[in-house]
Amino acid sequence: MILLRYNAAKLLLMSGALLFFLVPLALMFLHPEELEHSRRGFVRLLSSGYGHDVVLPVLIGFCLLFMWRCAATAMGRLVAIEAEADAIHVTDLWGTKRIAWAKLAPVRIERSRALTSTHHRLIFRGGGRAAKVPVGLTESGDSALQALVARIEAMRRGAGRPETPREPYAYTPAAAGPAGFGRKRS
Repeated sequence: MILLRYNAAKLLLMSGALLFFLVPLALMFLHPEELEHSRRGFVRLLSSGYGHDVVLPVLIGFCLLFMWRCAATAMGRLVAIEAEADAIHVTDLWGTKRIAWAKLAPVRIERSRALTSTHHRLIFRGGGRAAKVPVGLTESGDSALQALVARIEAMRRGAGRPETPREPYAYTPAAAGPAGFGRKRS
């Protein structure tokens, strides 16, 4: 059984960091006249007509949406990966996906660098679905990432999954058709 949980404190901290970026964007939207004399190009873009009417609301909406998803995930079950006998349930920040073991492609580790830190994500694909779990927001962090992927791959191949007992099929004449089918009634 594989069970990986999100860390609620890290998710709420991420939500707070997004609030830190949301406040200046909201102030730029509410008071664009304060930005007209700025010499910075990006700030001048946000105070112009297109930047104020299109770019700034999209940035505010994205921050609000991502902040809401982080908070909602923190207040939920906090289960990132849960492996069962027939499928794996993966919860990324946008929802839960159930992927059957037979349809699951090999799990990939995606690494990205930002300044001096490295971030890892587990990518699950299969059955027309894809889910990306940010490992830095989970309880395990980046510590035992290779061992976790090896356990998932073993279960995907069927080594660690318990066999589900199948009922033996027995042919009975009653199963051939409904009783009295084809007889004349008198």
